[in-house]
Amino acid sequence: MTVTAMRQPALPIATLLQDDRADLPAVLTDAVAALKARDQCVGGVVQYWGRPLPNGRHEMFVTDVVSNERMRLDTPGGADATACSLDITAFGRVSAVLRDHIAQAPDILMINRFGLREAEGHGLRAEIAEAIMEGIPVVIVVPARFFAAWEVFLGGAAHVVAPSAQAILRWSDMVRGPSRAITMPVGPRHGHGTSIYT
Repeated sequence: MTVTAMRQPALPIATLLQDDRADLPAVLTDAVAALKARDQCVGGVVQYWGRPLPNGRHEMFVTDVVSNERMRLDTPGGADATACSLDITAFGRVSAVLRDHIAQAPDILMINRFGLREAEGHGLRAEIAEAIMEGIPVVIVVPARFFAAWEVFLGGAAHVVAPSAQAILRWSDMVRGPSRAITMPVGPRHGHGTSIYT
């Protein structure tokens, strides 16, 4: 499926801007736990980074939030490796996981990122579009340098949510209606970006 831009108004999407000031993997992990504690069905994957590599990069992993399976995304390279180290086989597994979760129509879907490959028209672009077209509320990480491409893909302004589990829960209440209240087991984490739901 070729996907250019989404043009539906009021899309139920929470955009988390990625920078160095917020620990987004921890934020998303906390949000997943809190949403599940509210008896919401959560699907998708969360990306995080592992040990530093000789070439200055870091190991890249995603965790399936349903099965807790960890998948490594990068292919280890030497100290002089500079090209993209994405493991295509692992990427295919992530795509399959997302498609399987989308088919199950979760209450909330976590998507690890809209990055370079997606901005160029590849990557998980089709899976993101499929989730949106199915009306599934999506939480997605977008590096700041790809924010303009993300809004082009959406066909309009993105709803930027503050990088905290509490903000994600409030956004969930806005798009799905209030859930039973719980006490968050974590404190707020702060980052930057224009907050629509804070």
